[in-house]
Amino acid sequence: GAVSEATAARLLHEAADLAAAPELLGALQAGDISYQHAKAILDQTRTLPAPHGAAFARKALARAVTRTGRRRTPAELRSCLRRLREHLHPQTLTARKAAAAAGRGVWLAPEPDGMCTLTARLPAEAAHAIHHGLDHDARTARTAGAPGTLDQLRADALAHRLLARPDGAPAFQARIALTIPLTLALGAEQPETAGPPDAEGAPDAAGVPDAEGAPEAAELEGYGPIDPATARRLAALAPNWERIFADPATGAALGVGRTAYRPPAALRRYLAHRDRGCTFPGCTTPPHRCEPDHTTEWQHGGTTDPHNLALLCPRHHALKSLRAWTYQHTTDQNTNHHTLTWTSPLGHTHTTEPHTPNPPEPEPPQPQPPQHDQPPPF
Repeated sequence: GAVSEATAARLLHEAADLAAAPELLGALQAGDISYQHAKAILDQTRTLPAPHGAAFARKALARAVTRTGRRRTPAELRSCLRRLREHLHPQTLTARKAAAAAGRGVWLAPEPDGMCTLTARLPAEAAHAIHHGLDHDARTARTAGAPGTLDQLRADALAHRLLARPDGAPAFQARIALTIPLTLALGAEQPETAGPPDAEGAPDAAGVPDAEGAPEAAELEGYGPIDPATARRLAALAPNWERIFADPATGAALGVGRTAYRPPAALRRYLAHRDRGCTFPGCTTPPHRCEPDHTTEWQHGGTTDPHNLALLCPRHHALKSLRAWTYQHTTDQNTNHHTLTWTSPLGHTHTTEPHTPNPPEPEPPQPQPPQHDQPPPF
């Protein structure tokens, strides 16, 4: 069927980008990745300076598959690539944040039938705080019986908060979750340079070293890495600090065994940091909407310890409780790395693993040269 001029221009633009990335094009033609995977890689590649895009695309292609061989969903890959981009960008996050802030603004676009679209470009920490507050209002209203979808109720909450609330409620105290290394919080300067020069003297395209020794940046839940100055400012403004008590040898949070069924607050925070959300294959539900699940059920002798706990969203928690899906929890005692091997109702297995700041990269698939046995249809 016919397509709009804008759609045709976008498709031509993506085709040109693919032609400039032969490894990515070869993987797409071979069926190793889907169009949505390729689009996720291209979207991030375009945000890098031209000389560094090719190196990023190669590393991004390797990230399409986890260390256990499972192909990431497009949503999982997008989240992974946001972190990879921060490690490989030749400029510091602080400099990029300052430049990008110049583009902040609010725009209004008229729509048919008495509606308008209001768009805002804001710093990530402000946008997430506002969205969390609107989401809290929407879910509270739905619990109270208000009709409408969550999207509709969030729109109502925005209008109420900015214009007037019939109940006179003050501006909401929005919730944001920040994970920040202790040394960064205390003011120690983490390396934010573009890495050592290469043989020609130019900055290394890899940016911050993508190795086990690379510094871990502060992360805003639901967004990804943020610059050190913003992280320290948010930490200073926090009404309280929530610490995670961990085993100094393994880094794992200290469990409570059989002394309590519900994980204490510190252990719950550790799970949120470790799992980064629901651990069901392909699910991207954030941790504050998840529930801790005992791998071996409490009534069957399971303990409330990190190696026997995983975060699941309510939907997938119910599937596991009904044994529609089951999983095995494996923890490497030397590295504290853990994986979940899920089994579907049909017997298929899928392995998930938590986020790690600098995971080792699998070898990227070898691209197959395009086949030109048939002439093009033009």
